[in-house]
Amino acid sequence: MELSERDKKAFVRRLLLSRMRLLSTHGFYGILLMHMGFRLSEAVETAATDGKDLYFAPAFLAELSDGELDIVLLHEVLHAALQHCTREGKRDHERFNIACDIVVNSTILLENHMDPKSISIAKFGGESMHLAPDGEEGHKYSAEQV
Repeated sequence: MELSERDKKAFVRRLLLSRMRLLSTHGFYGILLMHMGFRLSEAVETAATDGKDLYFAPAFLAELSDGELDIVLLHEVLHAALQHCTREGKRDHERFNIACDIVVNSTILLENHMDPKSISIAKFGGESMHLAPDGEEGHKYSAEQV
């Protein structure tokens, strides 16, 4: 997806507005987001973080509602806060990422008293992963334990 300068500015504006909403509604995470950069990247399928910057696939970002974008930012900044990017070690990347997502999604649900269906992204249909393999909420465990 080739982006014009106008499209890039519009995406950055949406990300900045989302960060400001989170700063006012989730102060701790908003402050963390103030220290992270935003990058548009075709190299990621949806969104990702390296613990320092947040990467968004333009096509994915274009399909998100403002509420979904806020949840995605919360999700990615929680990966950074929990230092998931530095803890993978020699583990299988895909399995460790799933375990990290379970912990992150469950934490978002717990902290916001949300229904699991409320953090699904319409494009993907269905509920976000939030339960550990034993059926317990993921926030009770570290990613390594999941």
